[in-house]
Amino acid sequence: MTTSLMNSFGVKVEKNGNSTKVPLGFYVNPLHFTIESDASSASYPLAIAAITGGKITVKNVGSKSIQSDSKFYTVLKSMGCQVEQTETDTTVQGPPGGLLQAVEVDMSTLTDCFMTIAAIAAVAQGTTKITNIANQRVKECNRIAAMVKELGKCGIKASELPDGIQVEGVGSNVASLHGAHIDCYKDHRIAMSFAVLGLRVPGIVITDKECVNKTYPEFWEHCQKIFGIGLDVPIGLVQDTQPQPQLQQQQTKIEGDSIIIIGMRGSGKSTNGNSIAKTLGWQFFDLDSVFEQKEGCTILNFIQKGNSWSAFREKESIILKEIITSHPKNTVIVCGGGIVETKDAHDFLVNYKGAVLHLIRDIDNIVQYLGSDKSRPSLLSEPRELWIKRKPFYESASKYEFVIPKDDENWTTIELSLTNFVKTILTPPVEQPSTSFFLSLTYPNVTRCLPFINQLTEHIHALELRVDLLENYSLNFIKQQIQLLRKHTTLPIIYTVRSINQGGKFSGTEEEMFTLLEVGLKANCEFVDVEACWCLDKITAFVSKKRKSKIIASQHAFNLPVTTENLVGLFNDCLKVTGADVIKVVGFAKEVKHVFTLQQVISGISTSLPIISLLAGDKGRLSRVLNKFMTPVTHPLLENAAAPGQLSAAQILKIREMIGDN
Repeated sequence: MTTSLMNSFGVKVEKNGNSTKVPLGFYVNPLHFTIESDASSASYPLAIAAITGGKITVKNVGSKSIQSDSKFYTVLKSMGCQVEQTETDTTVQGPPGGLLQAVEVDMSTLTDCFMTIAAIAAVAQGTTKITNIANQRVKECNRIAAMVKELGKCGIKASELPDGIQVEGVGSNVASLHGAHIDCYKDHRIAMSFAVLGLRVPGIVITDKECVNKTYPEFWEHCQKIFGIGLDVPIGLVQDTQPQPQLQQQQTKIEGDSIIIIGMRGSGKSTNGNSIAKTLGWQFFDLDSVFEQKEGCTILNFIQKGNSWSAFREKESIILKEIITSHPKNTVIVCGGGIVETKDAHDFLVNYKGAVLHLIRDIDNIVQYLGSDKSRPSLLSEPRELWIKRKPFYESASKYEFVIPKDDENWTTIELSLTNFVKTILTPPVEQPSTSFFLSLTYPNVTRCLPFINQLTEHIHALELRVDLLENYSLNFIKQQIQLLRKHTTLPIIYTVRSINQGGKFSGTEEEMFTLLEVGLKANCEFVDVEACWCLDKITAFVSKKRKSKIIASQHAFNLPVTTENLVGLFNDCLKVTGADVIKVVGFAKEVKHVFTLQQVISGISTSLPIISLLAGDKGRLSRVLNKFMTPVTHPLLENAAAPGQLSAAQILKIREMIGDN
């Protein structure tokens, strides 16, 4: 590698057997010279593609490379990947689902990359043997022994060979593996290799993230910003094979009306409902179990005796009413999947004053689960048909919804998230401080902000989910976006669908607007922004269903001249919204003096409700400094600000400090 570079810069090195002749001379810069990417570091993004079934191209590592590790792709090809290498680039397409095949490979020319292969071999089909890497025992650590030990922590069978390592892959049975705290031995390649494995095995914790600085200091940043990988900072210390402390629920006694959970069979109602009850110190009833106790037989036997599903559901409806009557408080009740098909039970759920929670799991995951469960009687219809049939009944019967992300099988985390969600239903909402900020998220998909959510939320008291800026308006997608935020932060959520006329992107009808807003209520978002420009009767009907959410009645008029008359009119529009909890008025400043016009109008508004009021545009920035309650802000890490002239919380705090208003 060294002599090749010397040749490129004008010093022709001659090699003759074991001798090397370096002539006296001087270096001459070539007109053009491409610096190759580090081929060893390139192994990690290529392995990411392999293990996830994705496709990644690494630039400046191709067939003309002088680095031996540029041939790493050949091992991935043997493991079932589609590969392509040009003179300058290398592309790897992983197999569907990342289902790799085991290999037996001599990696004597790729020794720095053996740990990457050992890591992904853990989820390959078959036993992988890597040989001719004995020198790796005397690197930053004994890398072969280290990999055997750390893979073992995750439930992976690995062993040392005289000159290598053997790894028994689990294939598609990834669920048999578990996360662990990985000791890195100050070795950058161990950290990065297990980071790749963590894409398939949840719960892997890298205990020494700084060790990657030796060769790839941008590794974690690239994982987040380029590959879209979510990274979390673990709380406390975790034993290698034990559940993480932050996932263990402490029993918290909270008083409240009994909660009813509905949803499809296989959605996890019983498991999660029982967990919620234990955490709250409440009683728990599974209507299916109560039915079997009363009838003295299983549901399967009841149906096999010639009874109809309708007969079963009628009895279940009676049991539900009996339990609610005898246990109106502090009880979690889980219903069978079809209870909403019985009109009497459906009407009861609609009129129930307490919380009816619809637990939603992706139908593909439900089908897969039910296919392996032979303990229950077969349904009259295919699960997908039942879902389509029951979905409107679930929606009309429920007051709240909780969505389990597709393919999420980490039930410990799901139970934690769902229990925390239920707590928000049962406890009073957290009041915003009189001086506060909310961050307007402008991403088409919130997964892009999750890796640096801690940096984004410094000085922040709430997060605004701009639904109108999302890449997809499907209700299920929006619900999952909310749950992703809930999973990664405890900050209150402001649910906003900003229409085009109010400076946003939503261009749908009034009916479509209120359908989207309903999602915010059912997700128990702490604030729901309702534009006061819509039909007042529609707004009033919507606000009457607000439950725990607080309503922000808003008007955004970017094209309206900033005059006292116009501003007063905007405030009056918002004040007409009966049941509103916050008033928000935003205009657009073309001159700095407009800020003072706004301040004068605010001083004359007669209301006990908190006010958010400011002017967009560079000339209106002072209004953002002067607004104290829930000031909308941006952040340098955001790709775009939500509005022109928006400042960060840090900028506003600095200005307030400078003018003595802190």
